[in-house]
Amino acid sequence: MYRALALAMVVLVAVGCGGGDNPPPPPQCPASQAPVGTIAGTLGGIAFAPSEMGALLAGPATCTVGTVSVRVAAVIVGLTSFQGLCSLAQQYGFCFDKANATLASLQLANLGLVQAQTLPGPGTYPVTIGTPTPDLNGNFQVYAATYAREGAACALLASSDTTALPASGSITLTTVNSTSVSGSVSLTFTDGSTLSGTFTAPTAPISMNVCQLVSGCTSVTCVP
Repeated sequence: MYRALALAMVVLVAVGCGGGDNPPPPPQCPASQAPVGTIAGTLGGIAFAPSEMGALLAGPATCTVGTVSVRVAAVIVGLTSFQGLCSLAQQYGFCFDKANATLASLQLANLGLVQAQTLPGPGTYPVTIGTPTPDLNGNFQVYAATYAREGAACALLASSDTTALPASGSITLTTVNSTSVSGSVSLTFTDGSTLSGTFTAPTAPISMNVCQLVSGCTSVTCVP
């Protein structure tokens, strides 16, 4: 769901270092499970309640953008109208769109031009409007949410507004670990869409190429 993620990324399967000649098999995505929480809203004028939730922990890592090094660490929560998000992310990263589907995403990223970064932890984060400004130490944050509603052949529906960041609201994290990311949101988008309630999203057991947060996807696959 590249269009729904302002912070686009590619997922790389984690490969450990074992004693044998062959690497271990990639981690397996857990079976789809019913969402936990009350999060719901109206996106593009249509009522939305997720069929599945999934969280991804990206970084920390150091990335090169042009001639500039950027330190990145992020927490991404996906809320979808379909199931199988982890498997699609394992296959395509976030460089895919899903036909006849809706995806909302919560994105919290710490970035630094000099200092190493850590994943956003428990706390309440006001949504970021506009371009963030680095502090005196070269650190800045992006706290945002996006959504997309797509029809056949992954065409954006007329009512979908993926460029509208929340006009007001916040994202609260209560738990961030390798098992789950939980919290709550209260968001109003600039197009009038809303998203609010609690969530507990299982953390996908896959490793991230966090540098795609700042460089994006070279191509996007439409998944039927």
